[in-house]
Amino acid sequence: MIKNVFIHAGFLKTGSTFIQNNLTKHKRLLSNKYNLEFWGKNSSVLLRSLCSPDPYNFKGNILQGRSTRAQIDEFDNKNKESIFDRINNSECDNLLISAESVSSYSKVELNNLSKLFKNIDHKLVFFIRDPVSYMHSYAQELVKQGMQLDFLSMNPPLANYSKTIKDALSVFGKDNIILIKYDPLSDIFSTLMGKLGLDFKDKLSYDLNNSRSSLSESGVKFIDEYNFFYPRLLNGKLHPERRYNINNLFDYASNFPGEKFSLKVHLSLKEKIYMQIKKDINFLKKFEIYFSSNKNSIEFSEFPYNKYLEIQNSIQQIHLNLRGDEI
Repeated sequence: MIKNVFIHAGFLKTGSTFIQNNLTKHKRLLSNKYNLEFWGKNSSVLLRSLCSPDPYNFKGNILQGRSTRAQIDEFDNKNKESIFDRINNSECDNLLISAESVSSYSKVELNNLSKLFKNIDHKLVFFIRDPVSYMHSYAQELVKQGMQLDFLSMNPPLANYSKTIKDALSVFGKDNIILIKYDPLSDIFSTLMGKLGLDFKDKLSYDLNNSRSSLSESGVKFIDEYNFFYPRLLNGKLHPERRYNINNLFDYASNFPGEKFSLKVHLSLKEKIYMQIKKDINFLKKFEIYFSSNKNSIEFSEFPYNKYLEIQNSIQQIHLNLRGDEI
């Protein structure tokens, strides 16, 4: 029977897909040798549906085709039953659930998550990325998901670690929060195992599939133009054009040469951005996680991104090519 539940809670853009892939790949080793069972793969949608104050309007359910109360109730009940079946019947002492969306939970959702596991010891595990690097990386991810650079330049995605972690501390308590500094050059899988209290010494071969590589500036701009023609949602559902060829699009954009993408932020937000980054960096020092301010890597502009006219004339032809063998 499970005695401890660990919830890998993100943050976003800290190697969650890599961690999930390799928890799955090495599931048997972890269970047999390290007394750790990994439940599911990416549990973000199902866990948020269980914790949402209004799962019937939760976008994750809608995008996955659950549109009625009966369908969503069935989904939630099935997943809750499955989780507690593993808790009650596992031969391991420790259960790990990975759901990076927990890093974006409201305080109400965090309370619901804590109540879900109220009868068993449970902890949240957060990987923490440099706040400036997080902004650039998450902005790129949002463009891949369909957002426009014009919007992001006026609404840059900030980590806001101080608020999220304070909320988590107030719900779970300091002893039940584990913070890990994210270093993309380190072995983050072994680091995670160590922070869970495991004497992890195995040298593993890692699965790198489905870990999307970063795009160049021109690659992100290309996807931004695609988003202009084919927005993420059409009549409340995922745009059929995106469903058909989005992976080919990313593969094509990954070949665009040039410098690494960084979000250009509107000049009017300069003071706000600097203040939030400074606040997060100072807050994290309390947990012995240190980052420099790294202000020089943020470029500000008086003008938002313009639509890139040199691409507009060709994007529809490129879109057609993505359906064939040319690309």
